Amino acid sequence: MKKYEDVPYFDEARLTLICKKLYAQELKEECFIDKDIIDEWYPERDYHIMYVVEIEKILEK
Repeated sequence: MKKYEDVPYFDEARLTLICKKLYAQELKEECFIDKDIIDEWYPERDYHIMYVVEIEKILEK
């Protein structure tokens, strides 16, 4: 595992985005417009957290 400043990233990565988190929110079932996505991708209702970020640096091999 490599590091850029204090940010770890994979040695095998061809492209790494170093980002600053600006906003985070848990996905909520009632906010899905296409309800078919829920059963297909979240059958256990284990929703992700959505992040909005600002790309600060792009590392490319």
